[in-house]
Amino acid sequence: MRTPVGPDVVPRIAPLSIELDPELIVRNRLALRQKLVDALAEGHRVLVFDLGRCRRIDSAGLGVLVSCAKRARESGAQLTFQNVGEDVRSMLEVTGLVSLFDIRPGAA
Repeated sequence: MRTPVGPDVVPRIAPLSIELDPELIVRNRLALRQKLVDALAEGHRVLVFDLGRCRRIDSAGLGVLVSCAKRARESGAQLTFQNVGEDVRSMLEVTGLVSLFDIRPGAA
């Protein structure tokens, strides 16, 4: 399902960077999803999740990352992950999720 872009929503192509908390866990996962939903509703089509501070992700956090990537694709948006630390990257590799995400080394 595509996020509607109507007369009040102008597509924005400048990257919007969303900085993740030091932990992406069950307690705060919905806040990240809401940030993505709000950004898409505002017309942002190039989104960057900055994981520079994120050191721990639990299974709920992994689930929301997958959900966000899917929602972005369905909305015609580009979502990239940047500044992914070794521990988080290792977890994504072990779970087989690394191939689902566009992971870039640098800052937005």
